[in-house]
Order: sequence, then structure tokens, then C-alpha cells
Amino acid sequence: MGVSKSTASKVLSSLERKGIVKRERRGRAYTIELTDKGLEMLKAIEKAGMELEEKMFSRMARKEKSEFLSLLKKAINGLEGNR
Repeated sequence: MGVSKSTASKVLSSLERKGIVKRERRGRAYTIELTDKGLEMLKAIEKAGMELEEKMFSRMARKEKSEFLSLLKKAINGLEGNR
């Protein structure tokens, strides 16, 4: 994830306190699951994302949307140093 173990642990602890995830120790490792509250939040986020995408592309033809997304991927790959 590109973060230290301590940072990941702090984030997970915060999410746990808020009731979004639950952590269970399994030997030397942990399993992490979304709680019902976390699943509700995920659904709300997905819905908001779909609504935003619909609004964002509402004035583009299908071909324009496809071309835009292709160019955006190229731009992101350029930032990441990929081809």
C-alpha cells in the first residue's frame, strides 16, 4: 500500500473505533473485514461515485468518453513512469 506498518495500523485502529472494520488475530496475522456499517458506507460511496461519473460524462458521446479515459490512463501511466 506504500505506507509503513505503523501507519496502516493507526488507520485500521481509527476505522475500528468508528465501527467501520473489525480486526481478528489469526496466529501472527490479522484478518480485516468490513462491518455492516462499513458495508453501508461502501455502498453509499459507490452510489455517489456512479452519480458523479454519470454527471461528469453526461455531455460526452460514448466515443468521446472512451477517448478521454484512454488519454487519462496514458497520462497516469506517464506520471507513474509506465509505458
